[in-house]
Amino acid sequence: IGDRKGCDVGLYKTTVIPSEVISDMQVIVDHPEWHEFNARLKPFREYPVGELVKSGTDACYLASSDAGSTDYHNAANNGAELYGVDHAEMTGIRFYEAIPNTDYRPTFKNHMGNEMRLLGDVNLLSDGSFKVQLPCETPFLMAGIDSDGLIIKRDQVPMSLRRGEERVCTGCHLHGEEGRPYEQSLAYHVNATELLESTPVPTWTNEIQPIIQEQCSACHTHMTAYKAVVWDYVQKMLPEDDRLQVSSSAQSHRKYGLHRPQTSKYVDNMFARKSLLYWKAAGERSDGMRDSDYPDDIDFGKAHPKIMDDAQLRMLGHWLDSGAAQ
Repeated sequence: IGDRKGCDVGLYKTTVIPSEVISDMQVIVDHPEWHEFNARLKPFREYPVGELVKSGTDACYLASSDAGSTDYHNAANNGAELYGVDHAEMTGIRFYEAIPNTDYRPTFKNHMGNEMRLLGDVNLLSDGSFKVQLPCETPFLMAGIDSDGLIIKRDQVPMSLRRGEERVCTGCHLHGEEGRPYEQSLAYHVNATELLESTPVPTWTNEIQPIIQEQCSACHTHMTAYKAVVWDYVQKMLPEDDRLQVSSSAQSHRKYGLHRPQTSKYVDNMFARKSLLYWKAAGERSDGMRDSDYPDDIDFGKAHPKIMDDAQLRMLGHWLDSGAAQ
């Protein structure tokens, strides 16, 4: 980045098994200006490359003829969903602007890897379609939200629209069928929702810490620090009787080390609805699962009353879903 060197990841294959030296590796692709990572084996296939669809102006549009239809599945570093929540709960799409990193060590701290700003939400029409106008040449992330504005599905890879582009999909990660033709959707016949200006997302310092101090710290004194709530991978900041044992190892780091996507016992870095902090604040588990479903995951545990009013709960959910920024 600039005149500072960082890592440069490429994709290689070994020519010798077992491989013992770097010279055993044969380069597949390694461009100095890109990181190539997380390769997945795919069968070769030929398909026509579609031409850029123009909007007729310099504006940029994204539309779906039926975001209510899906054969979505979790894909490493591409997308994620809540297994216990039905796709039918999705009522809208949220858009975040992803700010490119220009420093070797970014000053922000959140789950996303980029500073995030909120572009806004677009409601699904009665047939599940939508049309939105977005800033051109601007990286953005999409997420499906429920009627309470909480994310239940999300992309993890930013995309962008070229100036004058109109991009249309037929479903929400719909791969097994063609889906409804766009011309037959309600979105085709309505004006696009404009989401052209982004606003800051909630942060721990400005919005969340005052709520936690008011509602939680009297009983949970360790929850006053951002790192203790959000980044306690090995639960060392928790009282020992509150720690979740996830390994039989006698080493404390392994014994209490949590697995992704947990960044702490309280926070799942994908969803507010899967975070213990949100469950306890709301007084109920909200990911569609039960404590008895899996033996080694985060449980709701003993009963806990709802401790936040609706406005505070919405703020907490928005903060968690947008990356739990410091």
